[in-house]
Amino acid sequence: MLIRSDHDPLLKIVASLHAGAACEESWSEGLDLLSDLTGGSQLLVGTTPHRDGPFSLVGHRMDPGIVDHINGPLASEEANPVFSAVPLAAVQKPVIVSSRLPEKALLHSRVYDEALKPAGIRYSMALLLACDSHEALTMALGRSSRAGDYEEREAQLLALLAPHLCSALQLQRDLELARARVGALDTPGRGLLLVGKAGQICHANTEAERILKANDGLGVGPAGLHGGWGEEGARLRRLILEAIAAAAGTGITAGGFVSLSRPSMRQPYVVRVIPAAAHLQARQGLKPQPMAALFIRDVDSQLAPSMEALQAIYRLTRTEAEVALEVYEGLTTQELADALGISLNTAKTHLKSIFEKVGVQRQSALVSRIATALGDLGAPD
Repeated sequence: MLIRSDHDPLLKIVASLHAGAACEESWSEGLDLLSDLTGGSQLLVGTTPHRDGPFSLVGHRMDPGIVDHINGPLASEEANPVFSAVPLAAVQKPVIVSSRLPEKALLHSRVYDEALKPAGIRYSMALLLACDSHEALTMALGRSSRAGDYEEREAQLLALLAPHLCSALQLQRDLELARARVGALDTPGRGLLLVGKAGQICHANTEAERILKANDGLGVGPAGLHGGWGEEGARLRRLILEAIAAAAGTGITAGGFVSLSRPSMRQPYVVRVIPAAAHLQARQGLKPQPMAALFIRDVDSQLAPSMEALQAIYRLTRTEAEVALEVYEGLTTQELADALGISLNTAKTHLKSIFEKVGVQRQSALVSRIATALGDLGAPD
């Protein structure tokens, strides 16, 4: 979708969110604009478990003490019925809480008495940005009775911004891992391309160079980047142009996924296309201009995660990371104990600690969580 007005506030929010993937100041500016556009809303963004347990929400324009209280003592459906009002199936479809939660239930809840009322919040709107089998990435907006309840037009606005919020938050994590020296943006099985409007390659990391050189479903020629057959290729080109339009401030499409078949009959490449934030370009020594960023996953060449990556993401000790890697490789508890030269009871103790930090209860769930966290491009649309 293209918007011709250069002054549309929605475009300013989109630009700030994508720039905010690598710049905290721009991220805060984008949230400020969103807050202003929704009647001075206070914001909460972060993850919440599907079952009762601590939340990991970050507040914007909200008292930090109240945020801590929501994340801790109020992190349950009994205390906080607002989050249970967001249906898990309605991904990226905002919910005006008053349409799902009776007024009496909210006004007689602990979260209202101990957090919302002290913060001056009377009305709420919530959005499920993404989820897996363990937790949900959510955003909640709240404002005073003076501003009135949220309206459908504001829910539609939030729905338009949802893909951009997801893209920016995911890139924030990628860059955080890179800063933690785990090579998140330059690892086997994970290519990064920055592409201009004419299809020219402005930057390719080591893995992307390997993929392009193989010319197996994705390559570069006189006309620039090319890939996919038929509808796959058309979708790739469309996503790139839409992402560049968003980066230029003339579009609001956040990009998307495409699966590219390969003549070798190997597993298809999974490509995620998003607007390339100026700070991402600056990291590669480029002069900022409208570009698309392509994250390419080659399943056939992906390696197991490094211990450093597991420690950075889940705050594991080195020994816990070693145990988690052995589980990831398919070893039983006894086998990993033998491999690491520790007792079975010690191995079980480490596993218990790992489960608590990662937020799972079984080894199979741990493997799934690690695969999801480090191979985070997701499935094609």
